[in-house]
Amino acid sequence: MKSLDILLGQLDEAHIYTCARIDRDKSTILSRYEHEGYSFLGITLPAFSEWLTQSIQAGRVLTSIYPRFRKRPKGTSVLPCFLHGLTCQVFDAKTGEILPLGIRNPVAVKFIQQVCLYFKKVFVVCDPERDHQAKEAYRELDFSLRSMPKFSGDKATMLNLVCRRFFPVIEKEFIAAIDDESILPRHGPGATADKAWANGKYRGRGYLKRWDLSLSWEHLYGVNTVHQSNGEVTLPRDELPVKVVSVPKTMKTSRIISVEPTAMQFAQQLTAARLVKSLQRAKPFARKGMRVPTIHSHLNFDDQSPNQRAAYEGSISGKWATVDLSEASDRVSCKLVSLVFRHSPTVARHLFSCRSTRAMMPDGNVFHLRKYASMGSALTFPVEALCFLMICIAAVCDQRNVFTKSGRVRSIEAFENARKGILVFGDDLIVPADSIVKVAEYLTSFGLKVNGRKTFYQGGFRESCGTDWMDGVLVTPTYLRQEPPRSHRDAARFVSWVHMANRFYKNGMTRTAHKVADYIDKMYKLPCVQETCAGLGWHFYREGPTPVLRWNKKTNTSELVVNTLVVGSKKLSDELLDEDRLLFFHLNRGESEDYLSDPTKSPKRNSLKLRRRKVIPW
Repeated sequence: MKSLDILLGQLDEAHIYTCARIDRDKSTILSRYEHEGYSFLGITLPAFSEWLTQSIQAGRVLTSIYPRFRKRPKGTSVLPCFLHGLTCQVFDAKTGEILPLGIRNPVAVKFIQQVCLYFKKVFVVCDPERDHQAKEAYRELDFSLRSMPKFSGDKATMLNLVCRRFFPVIEKEFIAAIDDESILPRHGPGATADKAWANGKYRGRGYLKRWDLSLSWEHLYGVNTVHQSNGEVTLPRDELPVKVVSVPKTMKTSRIISVEPTAMQFAQQLTAARLVKSLQRAKPFARKGMRVPTIHSHLNFDDQSPNQRAAYEGSISGKWATVDLSEASDRVSCKLVSLVFRHSPTVARHLFSCRSTRAMMPDGNVFHLRKYASMGSALTFPVEALCFLMICIAAVCDQRNVFTKSGRVRSIEAFENARKGILVFGDDLIVPADSIVKVAEYLTSFGLKVNGRKTFYQGGFRESCGTDWMDGVLVTPTYLRQEPPRSHRDAARFVSWVHMANRFYKNGMTRTAHKVADYIDKMYKLPCVQETCAGLGWHFYREGPTPVLRWNKKTNTSELVVNTLVVGSKKLSDELLDEDRLLFFHLNRGESEDYLSDPTKSPKRNSLKLRRRKVIPW
């Protein structure tokens, strides 16, 4: 199996960089793969990586890995036999204590992560039994939210005090955003519960009666047509429920998402755009001598770099902790959203009018949702981020006694220092390390679940927004996403392996990158190109097609071009006419995505295709 050969090649590269012995590790991987199959590569090996990071967090070797990996004879080493040459560069083999900074080798951590996590996120459907368990857990979790008591007590009071300082300005900007004609709804590229696809989404004019108090017909569709003739839904029981489906995540479990109806998704996109814009525009203003701070500096909806930078700094100084939440969106209840947004009644009214209230399981059973929204809703990301941010700020304020018993801040400086450094990107949180216990306590009290296996506040390891850091060194692994392609006509796998080779090279693993490229070049010889090139190619030097000089008739200039493969998709005739075409151009002006660019054709589903083209390589 070629992907297994690439994994063994990573051990050879680990030997070159760290001088660790890896012969026994190779034989262990081959032997256990022969007896255990893919479960060893996709489930057991990631457990070893989890043990490593938890041991770094604890500052000593934990014993949780011994049931899965054999320990060396007593008195010789407390470390597992597997990858012993690498782990002994991080921990003391005799005592099990983590080595001091400057002596431990973060590069060894990088290669342990790479070897153990290479197969973790391969795009395959997990075992049907595990998939069924994930779906049942989704339903049971929502049922558990019904019995959740009303939030009260000191923590709810503290959260209310924090929200009271932020949400009045958000309310003001949100009201202004309602009248902003530049904020338009969008149709996304994803699936919908009513099976509308691409241009077909513009033919629907769904409208719910409960939107009357928040969204008008003109706000959504921009034309003054009689919406009753298009099937206005007046009763909640007639609304189309979200469709609960599973998508591949890891071999261990599936990711459960909800597919929204077209009209509901359309309304959610508009409300989400208004909410995000109001957060970006919100500025501090004076109120009775008090300064109400903005919150946009804490939240990022399209840029992960602030969280990644904070994780890097935390791995060096230890000042910041990275917090990960389990089942984050599914645990944000309607009660929590109501509590957080109680000081912004207009925002709350819009948020609740644009959420789906029912869900349909794959077996056809329909139940009422107690969570605010699952993954798949356009409002999930901004709403959950705001809730998490408010809870984290409240926890730090409680830890540092920012508020008096009467509910007033002791000083503006104390409040500013308390919220300083808190960053939220979805369910990835950055908080001060000295307040991590209080933050976890607050998050748990509001029905959320802190993932202790991916929350780091001690040691030199931090993880946030897809990046792993050890003592300031990037140790993020390169994942295998697809099985190896058989030819360049196997477009999805071919493209995935080209990108994987480029990521290996960017990650410093040049031998592995060339090994993957050798396999791809047997199918189709790719040229060397820059990352900004429109076609496929290598971002490192290899022998291949050379650029040639061509005269461009449009610009009357000469330019270098090279023959390579360009990613595209098959398109089917799907022309929009009359009001549908007008709506298309009204909503998509200025957009450049392929799925929005042509009102006469729609991309065929799962039709990724590679075409030979001449492109500018750099």
